[in-house]
Amino acid sequence: HEHNMAGILKLFKSSEQRTDNNGVGREAMFENALTHLKNANKKLYDSRRLRKDCIEVMQAYQFLIPTTETLGQGKGKETLLKLEGKVRMSYKGAQHWVPVTILVGSQYPLQVPKCEIRITQDLEIPPDHPRVDVSGNVYLTYLTNESWNHKKSSVLGMMIELGIAFNVEPFLRQRQQPVSPMPVPPAVVPYPLEHVAQGTSSFSHQPSNRPPPFAPEAPEADAVPSAPVVPSAPVLAEQMVMLFDPILRHFQPASTPAPPPAPTTNQERTHLHSRMSTEERSDEERKEESTQEHTPPSMDQLEQTFTCPISGEVMKDPVFTADGHTYERECIEAWLIDHNTSPMTREVLAHKNLVQNWQLRSQIGDFNEMRARTAARV
Repeated sequence: HEHNMAGILKLFKSSEQRTDNNGVGREAMFENALTHLKNANKKLYDSRRLRKDCIEVMQAYQFLIPTTETLGQGKGKETLLKLEGKVRMSYKGAQHWVPVTILVGSQYPLQVPKCEIRITQDLEIPPDHPRVDVSGNVYLTYLTNESWNHKKSSVLGMMIELGIAFNVEPFLRQRQQPVSPMPVPPAVVPYPLEHVAQGTSSFSHQPSNRPPPFAPEAPEADAVPSAPVVPSAPVLAEQMVMLFDPILRHFQPASTPAPPPAPTTNQERTHLHSRMSTEERSDEERKEESTQEHTPPSMDQLEQTFTCPISGEVMKDPVFTADGHTYERECIEAWLIDHNTSPMTREVLAHKNLVQNWQLRSQIGDFNEMRARTAARV
């Protein structure tokens, strides 16, 4: 399937224009970047194909900003066309914004494009990921020399493959903060009793003129030691209760009420059975009423329902494929150029016919009108 160049330019101009800090539209920014690329390199291999493919991917991902970047020095110096921004990718129905950088050389499409995942302060790449290394370099089978076909492969196909890889195993996660270990309290050095008895310091081991602490007074020569006063057993028991009663009250579980006495007569049993049946029926009625309650879905939930699993954007022209899933027409047509399998299940499709999903298209139209009215009220 070959895209119409005039149709792509028309879609690109009519789409929502993103601007840089100076208010310059993406279309003007792309023309400036393309002119700089032509001036920096002696010749472009296929300027028409480079323009078409870059505009195609910018129309699919509307937050990509075009600039140029120069790599290397001396004879190895090379100026590349750079598309940088955040693209939306899905994982288990949830949408995530992934910061990416796309680099396209002057010899494109003979030269395979490059893709990098930009690491931020809050995001990191998990180690040992099969498609992206910890530095953000992307390694897709689609980008190898054996799989890249300069007549059919494109930058948009690369981004579709990247979105599928994210849907299988995300290559971004929240950066994990290191956990600081708990401080270890300093060891308590006991005061040696032998130094206390000798009146010396435990650290200096020098004699001290001060009396040792807790030193017992020497008894008088004629004094008779008195016998210790031992309280009687009832008094000691009362003191123990007064001491430990608040602690026992704190840890004692709350007392549970005693169960009601079992019914004795047939009349009491019949009354209890009818009351239990009424309670069971009321519980079932409450459960049925709770299940009948319906909470309307939020705008975010509706947006996830209407999102294309390939581009991560709300669909405009949804179509069915043989796998039973719905995709944006342009995205699935670009996928079917190089594949005969389903983007979701990876199984071989029975055919490549596309069927318009009229019901979902009508729902998406109502959703866009409702979102526009909500934005107007705000």
